[in-house]
Amino acid sequence: MNKINNIVDLLPDDLLGEILSRVGQNSSTQLGVARLVCKAFYKQAHHPLVYQRLSFDRLPVGSWGIPQMIYLYHRCLVNKNPNAIFRRGLLFYFDGKYSQDGLRYLKQASNCQLVEAVYVYGLVMFVSHDVNEKEIGLKIHNHTFPPIPDYVVAVRTKVYDLIHQTWRMNRHPFADVKMRCPISGHNGYLPRRNGCELRNQNACRAFRLMS
Repeated sequence: MNKINNIVDLLPDDLLGEILSRVGQNSSTQLGVARLVCKAFYKQAHHPLVYQRLSFDRLPVGSWGIPQMIYLYHRCLVNKNPNAIFRRGLLFYFDGKYSQDGLRYLKQASNCQLVEAVYVYGLVMFVSHDVNEKEIGLKIHNHTFPPIPDYVVAVRTKVYDLIHQTWRMNRHPFADVKMRCPISGHNGYLPRRNGCELRNQNACRAFRLMS
């Protein structure tokens, strides 16, 4: 075991960071296992590349007030992790209170070619009343998603589940999402906050298309 550790200690930090970042890109769980192998791995598990590429597949949408999760999300955002940016966009945009910031984050994650972010951003653009934005959304989806129904359904299902978690994060019972939007002439759905309906109509329309 000591010989293995000595060999690892001889490797450059950037190479160890590259190795661990690829492990974390594939699975955050496996990264947790790898960082316990030796002191060098444990140290380089905090390499910027690890935070930049970390997979979020097994992580909750938000930090839920847990200090370790708050730190993890912060470090990933600082290092421009597309998954962290996308989830921040979901929380902000579908919460309704910070929808403009949320849209900015969604666009940023979409530009990183994260498929879930491309799907949501394209859909949000498509449901806009602005003709130019609607065309942008249509082009995004036509360019990104091949005419393979199963693939599109898989992406949509994943995004739908993330938004489900988003409303749980914002303390919205998911059943409330099915409340009718009271905005005149609008048939979308959205949750309630303290008895008052949220007012992000595009979020309502986007969610309805995913339902």
